[in-house]
Amino acid sequence: MDKTPKDPVNYEIKETDLHGDFPSFLNTVTDVPSSPSLHPVEINEAGITNQQAYVKIKDIDGKGDEKPVLCNIEIGVNLEGHRGIHMSRCEEVLFELSHQSHKSLDDFAIALARGIREKQGSKGCVVKVNGLYLHNHPTKITKRVSQDKIYLLSKAEVTDNSESVQTGVKAFNINACPCTRAYTKFSAIPALQEAGFDHEQIKKILDIVITGSHTQRGTISVVIDKTHPEIEVVPLPWTDFSVS
Repeated sequence: MDKTPKDPVNYEIKETDLHGDFPSFLNTVTDVPSSPSLHPVEINEAGITNQQAYVKIKDIDGKGDEKPVLCNIEIGVNLEGHRGIHMSRCEEVLFELSHQSHKSLDDFAIALARGIREKQGSKGCVVKVNGLYLHNHPTKITKRVSQDKIYLLSKAEVTDNSESVQTGVKAFNINACPCTRAYTKFSAIPALQEAGFDHEQIKKILDIVITGSHTQRGTISVVIDKTHPEIEVVPLPWTDFSVS
């Protein structure tokens, strides 16, 4: 019995297959992902995307508490020498790790990349994690604690002979539109002239008066490569951090 058919999907059954170890034959012929590719094209990332899971990590405030972080996860493995990917093995490693505690989101990402690469028997694996983190933040005036929503970012890549991790954070911010500020500032010049102010007085008024504008909401992302030994990642002063 041929236990390693080159093309399981189009495999032509033999007489010996009908009378041999059929369960073994069935396992072999249905393991399509492990079979060699029919075309000499290497796909560097095949996997799953938009998979969500809660991951338990240490509080980034440095207090040692544990927090659940809702994560959006992307997983991709290298298909060199393989026809496909076993999706269930990705899920198996992911949810096994999601029930464990991790020092950081980076530790979770690198553990996930290692585990999936081993399970898939792949040359390499890339894991991207975007975690929703609720940061307890005391307000400056009342000192009441509110929650700021920020995103923790991590990208881990594991190959035969190397590992790399990129770590980052994305936060919301609000700024004043500079276009409207400039317009409201200088559009007042004709009225000031009609009121009798000279050039020097108008300059002083424009330097003193706070002009109107509208706000614009956006996000800021900072990502650094932790792979290089000369870069030291230290805890940020989150108690002084505000996104509003």
